[in-house]
Amino acid sequence: MELTASVVDACETSEAAGVRPGRRPRIAVVLPSDFDERPTGGMLTAVKRLLSQIEPSRFEVVLFGLTWKPEEPVGLVSSRTINGEIYPFIPLYRVPVEDLDHRRPRLPLRARTFWACLVRGRRLLDRSFDLVYLHAPELLPLVLPKRHLVVYTVHGVEEAGALCSRYRFARTRIVLGLYRRVIAMLIERADRVLCIDEECYRLYTTRWPARAKDFRLSPLTVDPEVFKPLRSARTPHLRACLGLQADMRVVLYVGRLSRLKGVHLILDAFTAATRDHPDLQLAIVGNGEEEGALRAQVSERGVSERVVFAGKIPHDELLRWYNAADVCVAASERESVGLTVLEALACGTPVVATRVGVAPLVIRDGINGALVEHRTSQALARGIEVALRLGRGAQEACVAATREYGRTSVPLGEVMQELLASRRTQTADRCFEKAQQQIANNP
Repeated sequence: MELTASVVDACETSEAAGVRPGRRPRIAVVLPSDFDERPTGGMLTAVKRLLSQIEPSRFEVVLFGLTWKPEEPVGLVSSRTINGEIYPFIPLYRVPVEDLDHRRPRLPLRARTFWACLVRGRRLLDRSFDLVYLHAPELLPLVLPKRHLVVYTVHGVEEAGALCSRYRFARTRIVLGLYRRVIAMLIERADRVLCIDEECYRLYTTRWPARAKDFRLSPLTVDPEVFKPLRSARTPHLRACLGLQADMRVVLYVGRLSRLKGVHLILDAFTAATRDHPDLQLAIVGNGEEEGALRAQVSERGVSERVVFAGKIPHDELLRWYNAADVCVAASERESVGLTVLEALACGTPVVATRVGVAPLVIRDGINGALVEHRTSQALARGIEVALRLGRGAQEACVAATREYGRTSVPLGEVMQELLASRRTQTADRCFEKAQQQIANNP
């Protein structure tokens, strides 16, 4: 038995896939983002929230993503501060800031990410990492071949999201077929797959029934300590501090300025609402390739003095904007979740939204907002009318609707610990078998 134990100890220590004694497991978190504020979207917000579930004392986390800063070297270690923790950050590639904020890139960001992972990512993610945590199908080259434990978060039904691509060629049958195959290859290589909404969880567990035990439903959450009603909500002082007209009611949009988000429809709905409510102003928070067209639309509708383009706002400053608003409007064609809906409600602000993502689960017509059955400016205008009538009395109902989204059902740190422990057990079992064989061959 002493011989067996010594062989097991040696094997566990030298096994490339195992965690060596005396150090924390090394986790690589990879996202097509700068892990700061670009590109705008719920994915980055979700990842920051998930990182808060990984205890720094238990894991060594290194972030991999993109950079737009000329002074930040690609392939070399920089840093990011998230949730008060400082993480090493290694950019895989550089993207012009204009491509992230104000224009549609000639080459899709997904294609750039795939290429960067293919030519540089596999070298940077060496065998010293115990687990790789991925957030997009275009990160597939990092697990070809598979050298690490892999956790993959699926941000909605990904092939359905591709149908809403800004690029027409991406919506063709051939490209969609290739994209679906990429998704399948990544999921097949993942040891655990986290789904942020029930739709994708049901679809993918049905598509891979033999792998159902490896899928987890892990809904995105909104932090109630960050997004909550303020005492100064909807006060003239708060609105003045944000550059809004202090004596006017506020209709708010938060998100990327893209056709998919329907901001052009919100503008027309707002214009219609001002005919009966001359005390309304519209605040548009965010940036994107549609900003120029939207500014032209504002001028054409004759509402320039009533519309404020606030630009990109740091996520932790959105609290004041949600609290300053009388109603928040979301008109997306498609959402996997729709974090802005949850954040606005958590701040006590009624929401008007299309029937996508989490909206049907949390919005109650005439109580904390309005659900729009048809994605038209007329329907949105009627929804705004309903929400404006609710006033401050809706605050409690708004906040109550988001309480179950204040925590996740699958803490990420536990998923990683479970996988690493399982790998160590498998390694020990293999080594024990080798030891037994060695004893049998050398009685």
